[in-house]
Amino acid sequence: MPPREIVLESLDLSDFIRAGDGIVWGQTAAEPVALTRSLIAQRYKIGPVSAFIGATWSDVAHPDHTDTIRFLSYCATAANRVLVAAGKLEVTRCHYSA
Repeated sequence: MPPREIVLESLDLSDFIRAGDGIVWGQTAAEPVALTRSLIAQRYKIGPVSAFIGATWSDVAHPDHTDTIRFLSYCATAANRVLVAAGKLEVTRCHYSA
């Protein structure tokens, strides 16, 4: 069976993500920005979720999005500083290796 092409604009993330789910997305250059932007755009349809993010270079994780997304991270660096300044990032207090 050949691979199926998925058009991002027609991808309904609520088929895969449900309210209450925890999400982990890649960090820095490995962040799937097109997917994380789709998640932000569809967040009201999906409902409240938690997202564990690493250091991010994009502007996707923003305090305005905490109306339905709870952001957690192991660091408050890079673009995460915007969330920290707004008091909207829960930083896990542990060594990176843990």
